[in-house]
Amino acid sequence: MVNLLPKPIKRKLRLDYYVRLATVACGACAVVIGMGIALLVPSYLFARDEAETTARYVAAIQETGLRERAGSQSSIALLAERIKIIKEYERPPVTAQILSRLEVRLPASVTLKKIGVRYDAAGEGGILISGVAGTRNALLAYAQSLQKENIFSGVTVPVSQLNADKDIDFSLSFSFKTAP
Repeated sequence: MVNLLPKPIKRKLRLDYYVRLATVACGACAVVIGMGIALLVPSYLFARDEAETTARYVAAIQETGLRERAGSQSSIALLAERIKIIKEYERPPVTAQILSRLEVRLPASVTLKKIGVRYDAAGEGGILISGVAGTRNALLAYAQSLQKENIFSGVTVPVSQLNADKDIDFSLSFSFKTAP
């Protein structure tokens, strides 16, 4: 096939051909790039959501770990407190021991109205008892019987309380010390 067109027209046609070819190629590239972007946008959004979800998941795991550590520390403190309480109640309570000793020695004609126990240290402290004694001799007998108890010390009857012979209001203050 022979082209019989003059050279300027041939050049013009060839130039038009290359311009159109370049335009189509650029258009095809633009379409491919546009489609790539259109396809990458959802992937980008999905990846960003996955990153946020993963970050929340890691934070939740770390927070759970911290809560578990705090929970275990509070559990250990609670167990230590329970052990302390159990050790305290393994031996008989001091107050019950004191009250039983005060009651055993109590004569029939002496009535106690108030008993106060003050603890200074473990197994040590002071006692204040008050009441009414039927006779002076009953009050003195009660004080002497308390003096015989090995856990009580300093049991004395104030002289001012020995004025009356009958129905004597009394108040005794003394200390105690129980064996550990």
